[in-house]
Amino acid sequence: MKLLFFFLITSLVFSLSNCSEDKSWIYFDYDVVKAFHYTNEGKGVSSNSGVFFDGKMNPTVINPIGAKLNPEQIKFLGEVLNGNKNTNETGQSECYIPHHGIVFYKSDDIVAHISICFMCDRIESVPKNRLNQTVVLEPMFRELGIPINKDVY
Repeated sequence: MKLLFFFLITSLVFSLSNCSEDKSWIYFDYDVVKAFHYTNEGKGVSSNSGVFFDGKMNPTVINPIGAKLNPEQIKFLGEVLNGNKNTNETGQSECYIPHHGIVFYKSDDIVAHISICFMCDRIESVPKNRLNQTVVLEPMFRELGIPINKDVY
């Protein structure tokens, strides 16, 4: 009986040590992370199209080269998307008209993407992330030289 108890405890400790949850949303393999600004006007897109649309980059992207995020910005982004930088909880609005996006690349292939609507404080991503406030991302986009003007959209 003691041997069985020892085996169960050992198995539990081993399984828990191997199931540690990654503390960052950014758990996938990538080389480069870039931020984009797009209009979602014309060119076959709808007003709620994301940065990655119909199997390719949204054709209304204003800055097609993108603004490359540095390691500190990527770490911050991971904290935001993991729910560690929220100031309070908010509900999702129905507007969702995104104009900003972040794309993760591995050898020029898109491995993840995020579409952001600063007007209604909503983030959509592949893979999915926790719902978070977009306001904490505004300074990063401004630092990258990407405008955020909620009144223009």
